[in-house]
Amino acid sequence: MLERRQVMAVDLATAGGADELDTPVTDLAFFSAAAVAPAAPTDFRIGYSSSLERSDALCFRFGETPQPGDTWRVLENGVPIPVNTRYYKGLSVDTWETTIAAVPFDFTGRQPWEIANNPAILPTAYGERALTAGNRYEIEVLRGGQSATSTTQYGRFRGASADGVNETQTGTVALLDLDYGGDLPTGVRVVRGVQGEQVAAIVLDAGTKVTLRLGELGYRGGYTSALDLLPASLVVQTNRQNVVAAKVAPVKNSPEWTLTLDSSGLAGAPGMVSVRIINNASRSGQVVAPRYLGVIVKDSAGNVPAKPEWLAVGAVNTNTVDAQNFFRGTAPSDNTGFKAFDTQYVYLNDGPLQRPTKPVTPSSPLEFNPSAWRSSSGGFDGKKLVQSLRESAKFGAVPQIVYYNLMTPDESQAIALANLQNRPFL
Repeated sequence: MLERRQVMAVDLATAGGADELDTPVTDLAFFSAAAVAPAAPTDFRIGYSSSLERSDALCFRFGETPQPGDTWRVLENGVPIPVNTRYYKGLSVDTWETTIAAVPFDFTGRQPWEIANNPAILPTAYGERALTAGNRYEIEVLRGGQSATSTTQYGRFRGASADGVNETQTGTVALLDLDYGGDLPTGVRVVRGVQGEQVAAIVLDAGTKVTLRLGELGYRGGYTSALDLLPASLVVQTNRQNVVAAKVAPVKNSPEWTLTLDSSGLAGAPGMVSVRIINNASRSGQVVAPRYLGVIVKDSAGNVPAKPEWLAVGAVNTNTVDAQNFFRGTAPSDNTGFKAFDTQYVYLNDGPLQRPTKPVTPSSPLEFNPSAWRSSSGGFDGKKLVQSLRESAKFGAVPQIVYYNLMTPDESQAIALANLQNRPFL
């Protein structure tokens, strides 16, 4: 080994001019060996095709067998972040590290050794800190002061690649400039269902024109490691004319596309509209689900639309498959197209968290209500209401709420009157 390194040193010395070097050949040999950069990681992707199929997992393979002292780390937008190396090291508990030794490991019984193949790097404790949608992720390998960086992958939205009814992110398009933080463009605000969720709608100041980068749309069946951003053949539609001018365009020499929205046509008037982005491309016969984004335009005084100046027409949105297909115009028996309603309303019914005990009287004590609207949809507190507000904004409609909770635990005029007289209940 030493002889081979000395030959390398002589070659380098000859190329650089041996008479200019004061360093002994053996010292230069060790310097030249350490200066050789590692190969970049290969097969870098999001998700893993074996037992861990997760949209918040990064997977990669080293480009060569690691050498003693090699380390690697995950970069998020160019900044090293701590990651969970539990699966990388074959441990039984979560282990968080920023700089990880690149050494072979034994994943006995589940994953054979393949040149430091990494089954899953999860910057999350099972969903508590997932990959951030739209953020740029890379694997960097370090060796003796030199480094090599993998190709780029972008974080994806958990739930974004399904049709998503009854989910927290229902058919929403990924907006790389808005979904992962940073400063918002001038004159732009965002609407989310809950913190960390994709943007369901954007709010524009009067006369604002903005261009946003689009993230991956995903297949109906879930995530696929082969899809980095967009298989590109996009078309944009709106469910209401003369609110915004919407245009999609590919970015030159890039897999990305942009969405441009221009509200100047309203001439200072307010407006609401839903934008639908359709991907006409398919891969391996899989169809990409359409994505929807609400656009709310303020008037010249800075007010958001409150109610139409005409007789409003609305419809209930129960956020079921049938309801979503109705509003999207995607039901097999519905040829009326992409719907534009002035309002969407939801029933918040089945009572609050506490309800009167039976027999119901004006003095009935209260008990826990297992069917309360705040918990009836499962998941987080008030999910039914959050979903309704988000979907109304997404489809360019003013939300309406029917608070239907006086008659509980049963329905009758006598129960309604008794509950109205029950001060603790009210």
